[in-house]
Amino acid sequence: MQQPDADSRLSKFDRWLTAAFWLLLALPGLRQLGLLAGAVGRRFGYGYDLEWMEGGNLTHAWRIANGLSVYPPPSVDFIPYLYTPGYPALIAALGSIFGISYGTARAVSNLAILGCLVIVGTVAYRSMQAARVSEPDGLWWPIAAAGALGGAGIYASGYPWMDGWYDIGRADSLLIFMVAASALGLMVWGPKSKESTTLGGWVDWRIVGCAAVLALGFFVKQTGVLFVAAAGAAILVLNWRMVPAYVVTSGTIGLGGTYLYNTLTDGWFWTYIYQYHQRHTNESERFWGAFEKFWDKFPTALVVVGAALVVVGVYAAVRRRLPRSGGQFLLWAWFFGVAVVVGAVGLTTQWSYLNAFIPALVFGAIASAAGVVTLAEIGREIGPRSQTALVFAALAALAAHSHEALWEPDKFVPTAQDQAAGDRLVETLREVDGPVFVPYSPWYAHLAGKPLHTHKMSITDVTNLSPRHCPPPEEQKPGEECVWLPDRATEVVGLKEGLQEKRWDIVILKPYNREAMFRPLERSYRPSLKLTDEMMPSQPTGYEVRGLRVWRPIRPMEPPENARVVFDFESTRLQGWNIRGRAWGRGPARGKLARQMPVGGFGGDRLMNSYHGGDKATGTAVSPLFEVDGNELVLRVGGGKGDKVRVELRDARGKVLFTARGENSEILREVRWDVSELEGQKVRLALVDESTGGWGHLLVDEVWMVR
Repeated sequence: MQQPDADSRLSKFDRWLTAAFWLLLALPGLRQLGLLAGAVGRRFGYGYDLEWMEGGNLTHAWRIANGLSVYPPPSVDFIPYLYTPGYPALIAALGSIFGISYGTARAVSNLAILGCLVIVGTVAYRSMQAARVSEPDGLWWPIAAAGALGGAGIYASGYPWMDGWYDIGRADSLLIFMVAASALGLMVWGPKSKESTTLGGWVDWRIVGCAAVLALGFFVKQTGVLFVAAAGAAILVLNWRMVPAYVVTSGTIGLGGTYLYNTLTDGWFWTYIYQYHQRHTNESERFWGAFEKFWDKFPTALVVVGAALVVVGVYAAVRRRLPRSGGQFLLWAWFFGVAVVVGAVGLTTQWSYLNAFIPALVFGAIASAAGVVTLAEIGREIGPRSQTALVFAALAALAAHSHEALWEPDKFVPTAQDQAAGDRLVETLREVDGPVFVPYSPWYAHLAGKPLHTHKMSITDVTNLSPRHCPPPEEQKPGEECVWLPDRATEVVGLKEGLQEKRWDIVILKPYNREAMFRPLERSYRPSLKLTDEMMPSQPTGYEVRGLRVWRPIRPMEPPENARVVFDFESTRLQGWNIRGRAWGRGPARGKLARQMPVGGFGGDRLMNSYHGGDKATGTAVSPLFEVDGNELVLRVGGGKGDKVRVELRDARGKVLFTARGENSEILREVRWDVSELEGQKVRLALVDESTGGWGHLLVDEVWMVR
């Protein structure tokens, strides 16, 4: 008579107690999922860029929807990102129903996140189904559930490491979902394809479908091609007869699609997705350092999967076979290893970001979930205590990681102030009569009803090359061949000319721009406003854009009809002024001085500037007397805000009537003094710089008497 096993002798209470113990270890992973859901849900409706390149993808989608090429020669009107077009093409297709918007783009990423988590659970369930064949009465479901939640905790805990990259309007989450879903299809249908009778057993349409999805992944992001190769190796093991069909399908879509698209774009498709990359800096140190980065943040995933691989290897060596769930685990461990390498490859590229490791986190989560079940199966064959020890070790490690990696979602969620700042910025752009150029966030111009232009990242991609120009072939060293680019590939047509001709009524850029084509900016435009946090919505993910200025064309500042000009400082000399010290030089300055940041917010060509000799220089400039014949005296003031730098309005005896200072800004602001009670009196201006410290200078221009 067969003896009952340990599980069958357990009471119902003991079974539930054991199940509760396993699930208790899954709580930290469940909490990580809660944090992820909270952050993603609260960010979804934000009306502006979560990441500075997010709106640029909407620009791509808009062009596709309007029948325009996304791979034209580079111009100020449009330069594509150096990616394949699958993601914006999908946004354009969905946009015909829901509209092209941040919400549409993020919905794709959010559904991809959900899909990846479903795959984690599905793999754990299928591994459980395989393992319980020999022990149908074992406590498999709580082990599988805990493994799935523990693995999902690995994925969720990576959200802050990547500054919340998962749910933004970019291609990363969509790509990894497509790859993971295809890999799941290969796992399910690969062995079954041996039963196919199509074309003598050499074709199974389900495998063909997986190959097609994987090949289309390349058109979502180029790194997808590495997963096409990894999946090909997997199908070679699962059913080698499907390899020809797999290769033909993926090759026809990938290579054929690339050739067709390249032909339709006169070769620019390949230039953007490959050739520009080859002219950017790639550092081998970053490649090897990437593995260290991943180990520092996610040693648990590597240890759990690595330990399971060792246990499976020992088991296979002793038993001469794999555990029933072992094949599935090995498949996902293989993809995990490939994904880590893909992440390291991605990080070698100039300007790359940690989002390159999103595939490693997804496959690490899946492999960890499958590994827990496989360890349970192997432990079960050894004995109940061995099973408990192996499962506890794996789940405890996953739980400890999720607990120690807790994070605060608020950091990644824009505030109501950010939304209000975006609304104000868009309204400012809308109020401008002519076109605007907003290269850091081009979609903001579209929201304001203005024409779209290219993104700043795209400008940098095509102009910041190493080397700038290729040397002759005979001068190139072996292994360091320079990739030649087409004509016009290193210039942005219309940018320099547009700035010189003052094509835009507003340009929003930083005060310093290294690219040569931006140099006309300071000759044709002048900063009129610094975008503070109250005026510029934040981007909590990735590169955060800060320090932008609103630049306006240099034109005379016209006073209103009811005003007269008291001083405009357009002359090189100050008639009747008493100037002491060296800070004011010999008279009005033409904008900024040596080693000074760009000066803006003044009219005409000149202004009073006490930066002659830097902040350490001091001096006073006192005007001749003038009569008050209006209600307000209006002037523009900038520079430091300390007590020792100031503009004073004095009466004829020298008494100070009004005082104004700057705001530690090189952009002059308007100051208004109510002088109605001084009607008919004689007054004078005194520009005082007594400071020798930081921001120890004063800027003044456009003094008007308003009736």
